[in-house]
Amino acid sequence: MNFNQVIVLIIASSYMLPMVADANPSLSLQTIERMVRRSLPVQAALANIKAAQENVKETKDQGGLTLHTGINIGQHYPLVISNITPKYFGIDPQVSLSYPLLGANVVQQEKTYESISALSTSRATLLQTRLQVIDLADTAFLLYWQSKERKLLAENLVGQIKKWSLAAKEERISGSWSLADGLYFDRVQSQAVDAVNQAQIQEETALSALNSILGQKLGPFEPKSPNILQFNQCHISKVNDAAMASDPMIKTLLGQLNAIRAEQHLGPWRYIDATANVGAQSSYDPAGNRAGYTIAAGIQVNVPLDVIDADNAHISKLAAQAESLQLQILQARANVHQNLVAAMGDLRVARDDLVVAQKQVAVNQADWNSLHAMMQDGPNDVFRKSIVARMDWFQAETMRINAIAAVAAAAAKLRRLDPSACGLFATSPG
Repeated sequence: MNFNQVIVLIIASSYMLPMVADANPSLSLQTIERMVRRSLPVQAALANIKAAQENVKETKDQGGLTLHTGINIGQHYPLVISNITPKYFGIDPQVSLSYPLLGANVVQQEKTYESISALSTSRATLLQTRLQVIDLADTAFLLYWQSKERKLLAENLVGQIKKWSLAAKEERISGSWSLADGLYFDRVQSQAVDAVNQAQIQEETALSALNSILGQKLGPFEPKSPNILQFNQCHISKVNDAAMASDPMIKTLLGQLNAIRAEQHLGPWRYIDATANVGAQSSYDPAGNRAGYTIAAGIQVNVPLDVIDADNAHISKLAAQAESLQLQILQARANVHQNLVAAMGDLRVARDDLVVAQKQVAVNQADWNSLHAMMQDGPNDVFRKSIVARMDWFQAETMRINAIAAVAAAAAKLRRLDPSACGLFATSPG
């Protein structure tokens, strides 16, 4: 067997090296996103919603009937003391019920509307928090997937280079390689080992970040390859209801606007303080063995003299606040549309980059195949050219892995902004 046949045998055997399968559990990007609901920030936002719900209930329960009870003990002196109306020591218990009318009732309703608006804000905060945590989790997952893919790729390259070491040694001994050729091979070998180490460090860092984001203890797992999304049916010429429902800012502004609109219907009664009450009071004189009682009902009304001017000013204030919120909602809708357009553009660019990377992999693979076929009868420098071709293929494969992750990240961002923005469907990468 001649020298070139040895090279062909070594390189052919190294090219067939299998990727080592990982026995760890397999998790997808969607599974990681579902785990977000148990993360600490999301749980804290859920707790805030529960607190806001209880605040609404507390505010509602503060209105309505009020019970008043009391007792007076003391000496009673009539204006004119006589045998008929003597002074006496009395014990006077009393009980009554009151109900707020007009102004007091309006104030109570305003507080209820405010608490309902605060509940809506808490729900919007939950939505925003969940989307932020999903964004961080997606980034960490895709980095973890990239790291594992690059590590497998680099480990395979290291194994191939080790197989090539014998052939490289023969090239040096025979004098077919210059000093520069030998240094190049050593540099390639060092770069391959360094690529494995860097990928391992990045993998550990990404897994640690993912655990921190999710607030869980995930051990090493096998990340499923992210799906590549088709977008030829995307139409985002306007902001639809799904996008509005998925935007925390719009949700917050709508909650505030609804509270103001409800308050606008309350009328000018907020400044008129009126209370209806009914009660009973008894009087008992232990010394004279005398007792009596009184039952009374009535309404107490307090009206400010400038109630009309105050009400006009309040109406103008509410109208200005409502107009401001409506304009903010329009701006928020425009922002959502712009974000969707930008996200769609990012997805298209990422997909185009992936197509370029796939073509580059195919070109480098064809170059490698051509040199591989020439090695048996070709000149001695074919071996060095084949190493260069294999490194070009390695770089192209790395670019392809990065491009897949970029497409997945862009698609995830678009999905977070509006799940129904496009007719997206999943295909396997490649």
